Amino acid sequence: MTRAALDTPADRELFAVERSGAEYLNFTVPDSALRRQVAARLADPKLGVAPTMSGQTVIVDGSAPNIAKQLHAGHLRGLLLADALSRILRALGATVVLRNQLGDWGRPAAQVIRLIMETPFDTPRAGPNQLYQQASVRYRDDPAFAARVTDSLLRMQDEQEPEHTIWKTLVAESEREFGPVYRDLGLLATLQDFWPESLYRDMLPDVVAELVAAGIAVIQRSGAVVVVSAANPTRRLNVRSAEGAYRYAASDLAAIRNRLLESRPDRVLYVADNRQIDYFRQIFDTAERAGWLDQCTRAEHVAFGTVCGPDQTALASHRDGAILATDVLRQYSVPAVKFAYLSHERRHVIRMPLSRWTGRSGDDADYVLDALRRAERGAAALLPFESANHPMQFGTIGPASAAERQLVLRLDAFGAVVTHVGESLAPEHICKYLRSLAKDFSICVRSGFASGSDSAYAAALCLLTARTLRTGLDLIGV
Repeated sequence: MTRAALDTPADRELFAVERSGAEYLNFTVPDSALRRQVAARLADPKLGVAPTMSGQTVIVDGSAPNIAKQLHAGHLRGLLLADALSRILRALGATVVLRNQLGDWGRPAAQVIRLIMETPFDTPRAGPNQLYQQASVRYRDDPAFAARVTDSLLRMQDEQEPEHTIWKTLVAESEREFGPVYRDLGLLATLQDFWPESLYRDMLPDVVAELVAAGIAVIQRSGAVVVVSAANPTRRLNVRSAEGAYRYAASDLAAIRNRLLESRPDRVLYVADNRQIDYFRQIFDTAERAGWLDQCTRAEHVAFGTVCGPDQTALASHRDGAILATDVLRQYSVPAVKFAYLSHERRHVIRMPLSRWTGRSGDDADYVLDALRRAERGAAALLPFESANHPMQFGTIGPASAAERQLVLRLDAFGAVVTHVGESLAPEHICKYLRSLAKDFSICVRSGFASGSDSAYAAALCLLTARTLRTGLDLIGV
């Protein structure tokens, strides 16, 4: 394209064009176009965020704690990622269905149940994490106890007593334990969005029979049922044990079958750490082979890096010294926790303690929140209340400073950033954007906005910055 082809009166209203060498053109946006865009953004309640996902239904399956234990700092990452992605997808126009997975129908629950059954009645009961750890150690070290756990697992899944009553008690106790953490974090998901594995228990026999009939699952000599990968026979999903107990994969296959056939979503997101990449690849592959998952639906594993303790091993409830979620929330404010977790690149490991990532100038929620407060104060001081929600009328304004241009261009990029995160599922880009916007605003304030600008224009920049920061923080739940 030639320079002459771009150099029309309409184009000159949008940008100036200069040749740079033999192959490049430089585009410079004139001050007038920048200022018109400020007024246009203020008039747009969406701040340039286009409804690119309007009409789409997205199921977000976030978190996956087992019952009979407390949430630790590692669980927070999955919870916060699922929450932020749900907010962002809703802002893009999608209908988001929350499904908060709860592991209540597998061996970990049976281990705790068996330990309770074998503990003398008059012995003081240990706390949930202590019980969980004791049961895990005994299962690992005591083959006879492990055999009894398998028996209790079968009885639990068959709703026999006393296992069934103990199981119901553990579920209720776990919901009471998890509930305050959910409320303190201000998550969209509530206890009503818990979607336990046991919900699918009546579907499990039919799912297994369907997979066996289709030749996707095979019954081994031992009686165990496994799904063998078509691409790699060494990769297998254990669906039902030789004793007849249903495994995690059976519940996950029943869940994805139910969601795809009943809800017909456009997208299903499983927010789980990156140790489960191969597992979810097999779940999705099995769903495709069974005909449940087709080209109309995208099933995606939103993999994230594990949260490690100071010894660099992944946090786990069955190990001593697990950093509890409640301890983290007692030590740090909720905004600091959310920003610290979400600002990390999603696939990267987070190493505790959280103090490594909070309190650093320019790199935490306080910096962004301080910029928000200053922008709100600036708008309130410069802008009459009655004109705050009406089209801005600017007086005489001098040439735009470099700081002003940078701020306006940053503000204009907000919609593109949100759209990108809707596809990449990486909310750290919003955190990065908010830090950059806060920095640009601070620089612009120090430089005095535009040279010779009237108060209305300075107020417009403050107001637009405040609205953009507030909206961006809302998208990550801060």
